[in-house]
Amino acid sequence: MSVKAFILITTKVGKSREVLSRLNEIDSIEAVDSVLGPYDIIAVARGEDVNSIGDLVPSMIHPIDGVDRTTTCLSVKKE
Repeated sequence: MSVKAFILITTKVGKSREVLSRLNEIDSIEAVDSVLGPYDIIAVARGEDVNSIGDLVPSMIHPIDGVDRTTTCLSVKKE
């Protein structure tokens, strides 16, 4: 089973480009976009299960210099 997540990221002032660049280096992140509004960046990640997404955020995203806060939204697909 594959799990898809939208990770909404708020960055520190002046750090969005640097954070965007670092996010593009992470293999499990499929897309990264700068956005306007309450968040600065939205990243789309895919993992084998919920735990892999749960591990990705604190171990790979939070340590990036300039990341202030994240909100992770798991995609739910009904078939």
